[in-house]
Amino acid sequence: GGLYFSAAVGVSIGGTGGDGGPGGKVTVKADGNIIADTDAVGSGGIVAQSIGGGGGNGGRATTITGAVSTDASVSLGVTVGGWGGDGGRSDLVTVDTGLNGGGSIVTSGYQAVGILAQSVAGSGGNGGDSWGAAGGYG
Repeated sequence: GGLYFSAAVGVSIGGTGGDGGPGGKVTVKADGNIIADTDAVGSGGIVAQSIGGGGGNGGRATTITGAVSTDASVSLGVTVGGWGGDGGRSDLVTVDTGLNGGGSIVTSGYQAVGILAQSVAGSGGNGGDSWGAAGGYG
C-alpha cells in the first residue's frame, strides 16, 4: 500500500450591501396665510421630511468541502457573510409658518398633526448569513 493524503480548502465571502442614499435639506417657508383644514385620519397640515435611504443587506456566503480517501484527509472551510451597507444621512428640516400675523392650521382627525417636521437617517443593512459544511470518508 501507498501513502494517501488529500486536502480540500474552500473559502467563501459574501458581498457587501450598498449604502443608502442621503436625504436632502428641506425648507418650508410660508407667507403667513396658511389655511390647512383637514379631518382625515393621520393627516398633516404641513409635513416636511428629510429621510435617508436604508443600507442594503450583505450577501450570503456558502462553502462545502469534502474528501474521499483510503488513508488520510484534511478539510478546511471558511465562510464570512457580507457586510450590511451604511444607512443614508438625513439633513436639516426647517418650517417657517409665518403665522405671526394670522392664518391657521387646523386638524381634527384621529392622529392628525398640525406640523410634522422630521429628519430621519436611514438604517444600516443586515449582515449576510454564512454557512459551511465539510465531510470526509476513509
